[in-house]
Amino acid sequence: MILLGLSGGLAVASAQPPVGSSASVTTPHPLSEYGGVTPGGPNPPPRAGHLRSRRHTPGPRPTEIIAWPGFQMQPSGGSRFFVQTTGPVTTEVHPSTGRVEIVFHDTAVHLSNSRRWLETQYFETPVLRARLERRRRDMVLVMQLRAAVTPVVSSGAADASGFVFTYIDFGAGHYLPDAPIATPPPPARHDESGSGSGTAVVRPATPESQRSYPTVEEDERPPPVQVH
Repeated sequence: MILLGLSGGLAVASAQPPVGSSASVTTPHPLSEYGGVTPGGPNPPPRAGHLRSRRHTPGPRPTEIIAWPGFQMQPSGGSRFFVQTTGPVTTEVHPSTGRVEIVFHDTAVHLSNSRRWLETQYFETPVLRARLERRRRDMVLVMQLRAAVTPVVSSGAADASGFVFTYIDFGAGHYLPDAPIATPPPPARHDESGSGSGTAVVRPATPESQRSYPTVEEDERPPPVQVH
């Protein structure tokens, strides 16, 4: 099972101790092991203690905190995005051309890092990339699509630590392009003269500049070996 976490890095999830085991969650993970939050896994979100103190901030409506967004490929071939929150949340699905938005009402993010793009274009999923965006009192998971597919949104009960997961599931299918995904070339440099041609131009030296700065032929051979 492949997982994608907040930092945008990829990792392969390996067997982890069950929730409530005596294994310490602060033990460093091997480079090949996913150390982030997994639904049903033992790893807590960053600064979990501070998260609980932020729950239900004063206001006309309680505010739940989004602790962690993530992505994982499913054994069935489908793909899943998941959002961990401090409590139950109300969601709405708004599909449109080339995208789908999942609204999480009355929520805020725990860390600014949670608003980074989750880049999923290299996985067998209809979603190219997704990220959380602020919309007044709500957070919205904006998903850019390469196929007109509407996800199934569901949520589970609170786990032993009190956190709740919302799942955004896409069915199995062939979504990757048949040709390799090309990396876009870097933008062309502009001519320093300001011509705006979009191409860097190398001008030959003028006779005046050659006289002012004559070319010196340097001997690049190594010095002879001194025998004493």
